[in-house]
Amino acid sequence: MKQVLWINSCMRGAGQSRTLELCRTFLEELRVRRPGLKVAERDLTRAELPVMTAELSRRREELAAEGREDPLLLPAREMARADLVVVGAPYWDLGFPAALKVYLEWACTLGIINTHCVAAQGLDIRGNDPEAILREAQERAARLAAEI
Repeated sequence: MKQVLWINSCMRGAGQSRTLELCRTFLEELRVRRPGLKVAERDLTRAELPVMTAELSRRREELAAEGREDPLLLPAREMARADLVVVGAPYWDLGFPAALKVYLEWACTLGIINTHCVAAQGLDIRGNDPEAILREAQERAARLAAEI
């Protein structure tokens, strides 16, 4: 493995996003175990991708068929180049951030064989210990980084 694509959709940012902390734990452990690994971050907190429409979809297909380079093809190309894709996606309000959904529409790339999920669930439920839940998820993330 040489190239990791980290899709950061942690909208609350450093100091507030526990999902961001979890991703950083995983990526740090991965870097320790794989010296020379390149991690490219796609920061969706600053994303300016338009919502996919029929016209934009048609245009993207034309550009791909012609083999041309264009910003509309960048998400699909960067995902196809990656050996591993790490998606930092908080789950709130019964869904993931809209920017992630838009990005995934643009990055539609077939051929993804394996997926893994490390989640810290129940962080905001009264009576739960969010720090303990996050620590346990970070331990799982570190183990996964050692295994892949």
